[in-house]
Amino acid sequence: MSYLFNILKDPNRKSLLKMTKEILQEGYKWKCIPYHYFTRFAFRKDVNPNSFIPNQVFDNFLSYKNLDQYKYLINDKVVFFYILDKFKKPQPKTIGSCFNGLFTIIDPKNRNKEQSISEKGFLQFFEYIFTHSNVKDLFIKRVDGSWGKDAFILNHLSYKENQMLCKQLENGYWIIQERIVQHPILSQINSSSLNTIRIDTILDDENKPEVISALLRFGIKDSIVDNVSAGGFFVGIEEDGRLKKTAYSFLKTGGQQIMKHLDSNVVFENIQLPYWNDVINLVLNLAIQFPQIKAIGWDIALTEKGPIVVEANNDYHIGMSEIASGGYLKNEKFAKHFKDFRKKIK
Repeated sequence: MSYLFNILKDPNRKSLLKMTKEILQEGYKWKCIPYHYFTRFAFRKDVNPNSFIPNQVFDNFLSYKNLDQYKYLINDKVVFFYILDKFKKPQPKTIGSCFNGLFTIIDPKNRNKEQSISEKGFLQFFEYIFTHSNVKDLFIKRVDGSWGKDAFILNHLSYKENQMLCKQLENGYWIIQERIVQHPILSQINSSSLNTIRIDTILDDENKPEVISALLRFGIKDSIVDNVSAGGFFVGIEEDGRLKKTAYSFLKTGGQQIMKHLDSNVVFENIQLPYWNDVINLVLNLAIQFPQIKAIGWDIALTEKGPIVVEANNDYHIGMSEIASGGYLKNEKFAKHFKDFRKKIK
């Protein structure tokens, strides 16, 4: 019901008659329920529904591009860590992992030195980490997690009081990394969370990579993640690394359009992201290392020393990318790949 309320109260929405006509047209064209008409804000007067793809159709495109048996290479965050380490690509410092309460210290230079220290327990493990390293803050997340769920920050001064996390780590598979300190430009926009760049890349049949779209996600006050489903926003990025004018939230969290951050009041338009050429080169060079996963959504963080890879996603949310770029069917690079996909599945 919140979706419907947000649509009906939107001052820029089309008439109910026009919306009904367009919804029926989209459903007939794609042979599915056109949820994308609402989630891409096609009910607004200035938005053309013909620019967008239903999630179901894009999921089929991803299934065509990405081979199931190789998806674990990026879905498993520990496996992905070792791959990045092998290719010497920048990534967060990974301290260890925890599987159902069994803690392991990771040593990428010598895996034989990795230590399973479950008998020491939660407090002893983190006491060892904070005592024997220069790490002050840890970021802990599920190895197979997504959408920013089940992510925690552990501080060297307060870890002994975090009994809730202790219980959480007794179940599931977790990766433990040093918390990333982002570039000051991004902290000026929002300092409460790591604000990450999402870049979609696609490999063609000759494994030549292309950047399809880019956007910046940012959180809101008191949120430790920038995930849009957690109430955050996203803004498109121009090809030269400048932020676009308007940021958006998902329809389910209000469907807002804002020109400046709600907490910091920083205006988005024309903010130049640092190291942009390095960001693009990083994702293009990485994309060709995964020829079996041709369509990937990369999450990149910016630090004072340059970009680092946070995660890679083979089952990523096209909604953000479509809204931020104005629709993938208007995107010449994507349209070429999509046309080829439609031909081959007929």
